[in-house]
Amino acid sequence: MPIASGGGGLAGGGGFASGGVQGPQGPQGTQGTQGHQGTQGNQGTQGSGGAQGSQGNQGNTGAQGPAGSGASGAAIVRKFPFAFNTPNILTGHAVYTPTIGDVFLDAWFEIDTAWDGTTPQGDLSQFLGGKNAGIYSGAGGGTPIDMTVANADATAGLGLAILIANQTLHLATVDDLNNGRLDYAVSGASVGWAPLGVTNGSSYLPAKFTAAAPIKVVVSQDGTNTGADPGSTQGAAVLYLVTATPV
Repeated sequence: MPIASGGGGLAGGGGFASGGVQGPQGPQGTQGTQGHQGTQGNQGTQGSGGAQGSQGNQGNTGAQGPAGSGASGAAIVRKFPFAFNTPNILTGHAVYTPTIGDVFLDAWFEIDTAWDGTTPQGDLSQFLGGKNAGIYSGAGGGTPIDMTVANADATAGLGLAILIANQTLHLATVDDLNNGRLDYAVSGASVGWAPLGVTNGSSYLPAKFTAAAPIKVVVSQDGTNTGADPGSTQGAAVLYLVTATPV
């Protein structure tokens, strides 16, 4: 027989009670604020540099430059020391190579320490043409410089080194009028210069250089570059040359 509705079935209405409806999903929570970036740390201190290396060795000395030339037209005085033991002094110690066309104005020896030995005599020349005697020998009629007599110092309180006559002559003052040797220089046999304005063979200088050959100094028993060795153990002097380049 059917069960009477509302009868004595299970309490709470007939059958199982239905579950409640699920509520809607709640909204998503907002994203949290991003934290601030941390402050960058300070840069570390740079390490100290290593010790400086030692200085390198000094380089070799450069080659000597060519001899300087003075302003055109100006006279230039050059000095060249030499001594009894200077290399090649017996056969010709080269001191200066001139420029062709330059003017040779003067030359003289300053003897600071007298030579000893057997008749030491000095001269200078380019010694061209196979000739062995120098210009003093040619200009002075065969008389080179006596190297045994030193210059007088501070003569008469002037504070000057005075050149002794007939020993340390200025070539520009040598008078060749009476010795008949003018052709000796003009021919170029011994020197590479030509006298300028010579009248009756009165002077060798001034003159113009015609050869770019070195001027050499000689001290031997007769003043030639083939003379015997005087055997000197002392002696010091200076050769002075005065030249100019024409404008």
